[in-house]
Amino acid sequence: MGIRSKVRVEYWQNDKRVPTSNAMLYPGGSDEVSAAEIDPSDVGVPVQGREAAWNLASLAASEGNENLVHAGFRLGSLSEGLKDLKSELSERTVTRSTHLNLVYPHPLFNTVHLVFEAQSTENFFGSPNGVRDAGHVPWSAHSKGIQLQSDTGRFHRNATYFINLEELYEKMAANTDRFYSTPDMLRPLVFEFAVREAGVWNGGPVSVLHIVTLNIFKKSQVAPKAYTEIAYWMRRPGEALGQIVARRRLMDFAPRIWPFTPGAGDEFQSAEAPLIFENGNWMEGGKPYNLVSVTFTAVSCRKHQDRRPCIEVTADHTPFAGGTRLSTHVTSPILSPAVDERGQPYVAEGLGRATVIVSPETASPGTIVFNATQEPGEWATRQNIRLFAGGRTSAAAAGAIRTNERRSGPLGVSPNWERT
Repeated sequence: MGIRSKVRVEYWQNDKRVPTSNAMLYPGGSDEVSAAEIDPSDVGVPVQGREAAWNLASLAASEGNENLVHAGFRLGSLSEGLKDLKSELSERTVTRSTHLNLVYPHPLFNTVHLVFEAQSTENFFGSPNGVRDAGHVPWSAHSKGIQLQSDTGRFHRNATYFINLEELYEKMAANTDRFYSTPDMLRPLVFEFAVREAGVWNGGPVSVLHIVTLNIFKKSQVAPKAYTEIAYWMRRPGEALGQIVARRRLMDFAPRIWPFTPGAGDEFQSAEAPLIFENGNWMEGGKPYNLVSVTFTAVSCRKHQDRRPCIEVTADHTPFAGGTRLSTHVTSPILSPAVDERGQPYVAEGLGRATVIVSPETASPGTIVFNATQEPGEWATRQNIRLFAGGRTSAAAAGAIRTNERRSGPLGVSPNWERT
């Protein structure tokens, strides 16, 4: 069987769970938000190598560390937990990412359970050293707002985070600006799970990695917004967590939808992001870096209508001649529980992201293409980023210089769009 795994979300009001028949919290009638399955003999399943999966896990966790520290966790334990998580990854790792968007306060729930469940036919998941917990981040709980419980048997590894929103809000009361996310500034709490099976009888180890990112919003609807950011990271040898040394917003797009105020941004946009090598180091804003992430985000707390599907997010990297295609990591939006300004619950359109992670030393120059579509007849945006290794340039030229280049043709019809 290999590994079968999933992450479920449960909404609770004190000690009573809200049933999945409640369409406001479980729009599809299911509590499952992420699932992955892999067998050592599988050859057609899209997988990542250990280092690529580790980079994704590390950068995702690093984005959420600031909020977890304010929630009561120690940075050292977060780093150790992430190192322990790495031991669960193999050269054949199936990765799943999902975003959960909640509002606080909400009339239907005050506690959220994130439940990870994994099964395997290998004894102890192939570990010769006995039973161990599932890899997870945060590693241990030091906050009354977030508690952890695990249950490990011979053929299963389970872990559950209990997130008490009232306790969490009280803990972060002095930093409420860090508690709430906005479409322009996400302040996530990131939870990760991983398990590994040795696969000694079937051709080598396999593993799964689940990344669940929780964003908490204030009440009220928000018009859709899409944007692309580039972040420059430094992760030193032996370190699990990365540090952002510079971040830049490359493009913004807000569709003009009645009755919301018109936003900014063109449907077709492009930007350049040269990677600058100076004095023996890759430098940005006078600081060295060794990893780059280019991330596209589409977010909306607008009320979902049955006739309107979730926002669709896609990504692709087209290398220049002779280059190597880079992997893209897409997190599809899922419908999310929200509350309007009158305190009435509703189902929101959700949030989706796509990320490309680049090592500047091995960067393959090319064009990254991000798309977000809310039905072709309603709105869509395409954002192109030309990524390449540049030479020594002025500080003004080191950033994303040319942006918002407008095209008049229909979406997807742009014969001269990608420049080489």
